Formats: sequence, structure tokens, C-alpha cells
Amino acid sequence: MTIAAVGTAFQMFNAAFFSSPVVDRADLEERLARAAATFRRRKLSWSLWVCEELVTPELRRKLARICERAKLYPGPEMPAMAAIELAGQGLEFPGWRIERVAGEAALGEFCRIGAGCFRVPPKWFAEIYDAPERLSTPVRGWVGYADGQAVATAATVDSCEAIGLYNLATDEAFRRRGFGEAMSRHAVAETWGETGAKPVVLQSTRQGIRLYERLGFQKVGRIRVFPSLS
Repeated sequence: MTIAAVGTAFQMFNAAFFSSPVVDRADLEERLARAAATFRRRKLSWSLWVCEELVTPELRRKLARICERAKLYPGPEMPAMAAIELAGQGLEFPGWRIERVAGEAALGEFCRIGAGCFRVPPKWFAEIYDAPERLSTPVRGWVGYADGQAVATAATVDSCEAIGLYNLATDEAFRRRGFGEAMSRHAVAETWGETGAKPVVLQSTRQGIRLYERLGFQKVGRIRVFPSLS
């Protein structure tokens, strides 16, 4: 079991992952108990992130019931996607610019747009990115501006083997104009420029799948999330 905890009120950022295949029900229950004890000691709400390929088909059918006994409940189901290069060419928009998050004003817009898009309380979202320095390296953040107004965001996380694309969000009033694609291309290109080309990975919402497929991402698995309620 791998634990990745930011220590925030938002349980999705205090996560447990299976780092190896789950062999049977006893193995699953033992791992859940270990993770629950860890977060209980830290007094944190948490979530279990399950790559389905690490769980047998029989256990997948029982997963929700077993997790419920550990006080974890079904949450998002997201395709895991990856790309080694981006397809096609980006679009140009009059009055459009993208800036790296630097300073409290840009950080505020980054958090405002992300919290609204993902329907997270702004206080929770701001707790994750509580200072511009959080979005330096290996975490990088950008805000896109249309005619001077902040309308979209993106972030990347650099690791040894891959780059994670996160927090791709567009203000509701500005969706379906291509800003999400522009942010994705910019974030990946800027990160590659600093780290060198690496595979890019993400977990997609249902709404984002077509965009990512257009960019050249392919489904490589499915992630199921089971958050605690408190």
C-alpha cells in the first residue's frame, strides 16, 4: 500500500493506492485496515484510489461492499490515460495569453477557477495551493487569460518517469471555445521544455475524454475512487 497525504481537509488529497496486485479478499481487507489506521493516527479523512487492473474480476464485483465496511463509499470512476506525444496543432486566439502562476493574484484565480470547475469548496482548494511557491517545481501551474480575464487553468506534476497533467479547468462561461486544449498543450510543452520529453498521464472526467483523445491520449486503465465521508 502506498500513502500520499497532503494533510488537507479535502479527503481526495489524502490517498491510499495499491502498489501491487491484490491477491484475495483477506489481502484487500488487511490493506484497507492498514491504510485506515494510518489516517486515523493522523486524524485525516482519506480516499482509496484503485487501479482496477490490480484487482481480480471477482474482487471488483465486491469492491464497493468491502470498502463500505471500511467506511469508504463509491466516488468517481475515471479513465486513466497516457500520451508520449501530442497530436495535431494548437489554435490561436485573439486576446489570449497564458501565464505561469506567480504571486497571490494569479494563485487566487487559479484556485477560484479550479474550485468552481471541480465543485470543491474554495477553502479546501486554497488549502492545497496555499502559496505561489506550491506551484513552482515539481508542481507547475498556469492561468489562461481571454482579453485580460482569467478563464482557464492547468497544472503539471513532474516525476522520475512521467508528467501528470492536472487541474485542467475552464470557467463555466468560457467553455467549448478551445481554451482547455490550449491550456493542455501549453502546460505539456512548457514542462517538457524544463524536464525533457516524458510520457504524460492523467485521469479524465467523462467530459474531458474527447478532448484528451483529440490530443493523442489513449486509455490505459480505469481508476475507481472511494472517499470517506468525514
